[in-house]
Amino acid sequence: MEDESICRFDRAGDPNARLNALTARGSVALDTVQSFRPENISEAALDTSDVIAEIHFPRAFDLKDVLNICRAIHEGDKTRNYTLASFNCFFFALAIQCCLTRFVARWEEMMLGSTLVEELYTAIDAFPALFHDSQHSPPAFLRAYSILNPKNNWTTRNFLDEVRYKLSSSIDKDIFVELNNALWYQSLSSVPVLALERSVKKAVTKIIRRRLAPCRTNKGSNCNCQSPLEQGAHQCILMMRRLLILTNKSRGGGTPPDSIPKKRLWEMYRSRVAAKYLIKRQSTSPSGPTANRWTRMNYQGSETGIGPEEVTQIMSFAQCLLILHCYIKDLLPWIFGLALSLCGVTLFTTLDSRPCVVIDDELEYAVSKLESIHSPSNLESFYARLHTLCIDKNATWNRSPWWDILQTITDSIPSDLPTIETHGTVLKVAFNGEPYPEATTVRHFQDHILSRIRSQARLVNNVSLADAETTRIELEKRLMQIWALIRDDKSLEVLRTRLSDDQVSQEIKPPQADQRSNVKEPEVATMALYNYPSSLVHTYAAAIRSGHQCKSPASRESAELPIVAPATTTSAETKEVSWSIVTIKKREKQPLPSGTLEVGDSGLLSQTILPRYRQNDPRSNAASYGSASTNGSLKYKKKRQSFTKATQQNRPIIEDQFEQDFFNKGPHRKKDHASSLSNTHLSGPDKPTATTDESEVDTSFLEVLLGAGSDNLETWWQILGFAKVQQGPIKVSDCIEALEAVGFSLGRRNKSQITFCAPSELKETQWRSKLPCLTLHIPRGANVEDNGIRDIANAIRKKYPNMVNVMHKVWTETGM
Repeated sequence: MEDESICRFDRAGDPNARLNALTARGSVALDTVQSFRPENISEAALDTSDVIAEIHFPRAFDLKDVLNICRAIHEGDKTRNYTLASFNCFFFALAIQCCLTRFVARWEEMMLGSTLVEELYTAIDAFPALFHDSQHSPPAFLRAYSILNPKNNWTTRNFLDEVRYKLSSSIDKDIFVELNNALWYQSLSSVPVLALERSVKKAVTKIIRRRLAPCRTNKGSNCNCQSPLEQGAHQCILMMRRLLILTNKSRGGGTPPDSIPKKRLWEMYRSRVAAKYLIKRQSTSPSGPTANRWTRMNYQGSETGIGPEEVTQIMSFAQCLLILHCYIKDLLPWIFGLALSLCGVTLFTTLDSRPCVVIDDELEYAVSKLESIHSPSNLESFYARLHTLCIDKNATWNRSPWWDILQTITDSIPSDLPTIETHGTVLKVAFNGEPYPEATTVRHFQDHILSRIRSQARLVNNVSLADAETTRIELEKRLMQIWALIRDDKSLEVLRTRLSDDQVSQEIKPPQADQRSNVKEPEVATMALYNYPSSLVHTYAAAIRSGHQCKSPASRESAELPIVAPATTTSAETKEVSWSIVTIKKREKQPLPSGTLEVGDSGLLSQTILPRYRQNDPRSNAASYGSASTNGSLKYKKKRQSFTKATQQNRPIIEDQFEQDFFNKGPHRKKDHASSLSNTHLSGPDKPTATTDESEVDTSFLEVLLGAGSDNLETWWQILGFAKVQQGPIKVSDCIEALEAVGFSLGRRNKSQITFCAPSELKETQWRSKLPCLTLHIPRGANVEDNGIRDIANAIRKKYPNMVNVMHKVWTETGM
C-alpha cells in the first residue's frame, strides 16, 4: 500500500474435506483478505514467504479493483471452488496479476488510433465489386427468395449494398468489443477477423430475417395467397426462416463465441437480487454439511500446539494419502473392466456412426432444382426437403450464408495490418526478490505468466493428477473467463438503484468522539467473497483502507451491512476518519448529515478509477465528488438537503451511486444504454404505459418475478413484444403457464375465453382497491397466433401497466 501497509489475499481449501479437492468439482474455497497496518507488519509473518515477483504498475489502482477480480473468480462456474490440480492459490495469484496487467494495457486506444479501422472500411466499401468480379454465385437464400417472391425485386446488388451499409455502421463497435474481450497479446492478431465475422453475421442475419418477416402472418391472410403456387411459396419462406436459426450450429465460418445461456443468466440475476434486498435464501454452494458450514467463506483457523515441523510432516503425509486415493479410484475400475473383457463380457458397445447432413449443400441442390421447374409439385418437394433439414438433428452448416461475403472481405484486407505494443505500456518487474526491477512490456510479462502456467501444468502431470496439456488449456481458458466476467458484467446491481426506492438506504457518517472504542486485537479485515452481496464490496474496501475490522452481524434476521468496528490509529500525515454504518428508513423524517467526509489513503494501492457523473444530471445535486489528489485520497462533499420523497425519487442514495460506478469496470467501458432512463418509467416498445409510483410495486412484484423460470419469462418477453427476434405462434399451454408463474390464478373458462385473477401481490401494494380480472380470448387449438398475441399484450398493458414496467426493466437489465 502507499502507506507501507500490507493487504494479503489468500486461497485455501476446506480443511475438513480435503478429498474433495481432488475431484473435478473441488471443495469449498476459503478466500480471505487480511490488512496489516505498518505498526503491525510483524504479525504478517513475511519471513515465512518468498517474494516471487514484485510488479510496479505505470498507473495507480484501488483496492476495490482487486476485490473486483476476486468477485469474478467466484462468479465462474469452476473457479469458485478449490481444486488441487487447477484452481488453487497459484491460480488465484495468477488471475490477479493477469487482470491488473491487462487493465494497464491500452490496446483499445492503440489499435483504434491506428490505420486498422481505415483499412477495414476500405475493404468493406470495395467488397460488392470484388464479390461480382470473383464470380461468386448469389447466396442460396437470396436466389430462393427471388423465386418464391418474384413481386419483391431483391437483386444481388441490392443485397450486397445493404450488407455494406450495415457493416460500415457497426464495424468500429465490433472491433472495440473484440479488443475489450482480448486478454492475451497473442490473440490480438485475430481481432480484425473476429470483428468482421461478428459484423457480417449480424448484418446478413438481420437482412434475411427482415425480408422473410413480412410473410410470417396468420395462415397467409395478409399475403394475398390466391393460387396454390403462392400458398406453397409462402410456406417455403416460413421454413427457410426456421432453417436460418440453425446457423448457430455451423462447423465453420460463423461459429458464435461461448456465451452464458439464458437460463444460467436468469439464475445468476435472480440469486443476486434476492440475496441483496428481497429474499433471504440459502447459498447455492456445493451440497453437504461442510458446504453449509462455510457459506460465508470467513474461515480463520484455530490455534493449536503443533510446531512448524510437525505441521509439515502431517501435511506431507496427508498429501500422500490423497494422491494414493486418487490412484486407487482410477485403477480399480480399469482392472475390473480388463478382467471382464478377458472373460468375454463387453461393457461398452460401439455407437453407430451417422454422417452429418450438410445444410448448405442440400440447400444449394434444392434451389438449383427449384430454378429449373417452377410448379406446385416442385414447391412441395422443396418444402419437404427444407422441413427434413429443420428436424434432422445431424444437419449442420459447413459454410454459413455469409461465408462468401466474409471470405471476400478478408481476402481484400492487407496482410501487413498495423500492430500494437511497439511502444506499449511498460512495467517494472523484479523476479525472485531481485533488488532492482527491470522494465518490461505487457507482452513480455504475459509470456512470463504463460511460461508459469506451463510449468504448473507439468508439475500437475508429474504427480499424475491431470494431463499437462489439458491443465494448461483449462487454466488459460478460465483466466479468459474471469476477464470476460469483469469486462462484460452487465452490472445487475444497478437494478437496486432503480428499484429499491422502498428499501432501507445506507448512509455513512463519522461517529462522535465519545463513541470510539479501543481495539487491541490485530486490525485484520476478512473478506467473505463468496456469498456476500456485491454491493458490500466497497464497504469492505473502505474498512480495509481505514484499518478497521469487519465482523458479521450476530443475527441474520436483518439484512444490514456488516458491523464495522472503528479503529483508533491515526497517521501523522493524514487524519484517519473512523466510519460507522447508519440505516435510515424511507419514511423517517430525518435530515441527512452534512459536512465534508475525507477518506484516508492508508489502505489504497492508489486511486485512479473515480466515479464519472453527468454534469447536467439533476441527481448530481445530491453529492458533488472531487478528484483524486496526488496522495491518492478520495474526497466527496454531501450537501444538506431535506429528506423528502421527491428527493428520494430524483436521486439515488450515495451508496448506490458509488456502487453503480464501482461495478462499471474498465477505463473504456461503454455506458449502459439504460442509465439515461433511470429517472423515467420504462414501458414496452410498442405502447407507453401510465406513469405511476413504482416504489412499492417494484419490490413486491419483483419478488414474485424472481420465482419464475427463464422459460416462462421468455414467453412473457414474446407476448409483450420485448424479444422481437423470437416471433411466431406460442403454445396455449406455455401461455397459461407463463401467466400462472407470475401469480395469475385461473378462473372461469367459457369456450375460448379464459378469465385470470390478478396476482395478490399487486392488490396489496399499489392498488388499494380490487384489481380487475383479465379475460383473454385463447383458442382451443395448440397455438396462439400473432393476432391473438397482440390482443393479449394490449389487454395486459391496459390493465396492469406497472407490472409491464417492472418486466421491461428486468428484461433490459438481464439482456434476455
